[in-house]
Amino acid sequence: MNYLGHLFLSFNNNELALANLFGDFVKGKQYLNYSEKIQKGILLHRKIDSYIDNHAAVKALTKKLYTQLPKVAPVAIDIYFDHLL
Repeated sequence: MNYLGHLFLSFNNNELALANLFGDFVKGKQYLNYSEKIQKGILLHRKIDSYIDNHAAVKALTKKLYTQLPKVAPVAIDIYFDHLL
């Protein structure tokens, strides 16, 4: 899921939206170095990514696009989902 999707799934909560965007930049347990609110946003980001990446429909779409876009199929799907939002 790309940035727009993460912002949308923060439900107009500005603090959560900002923290949710940290998810791509904070790796492993480094999230523990942040405040509780930021931690919640980072964990939300990870849950959203995991849900989307493991959804059967997304996996099927990735497999279908992989032939024509072998290295960027997941990125193309993220961009398309943001377009739909």
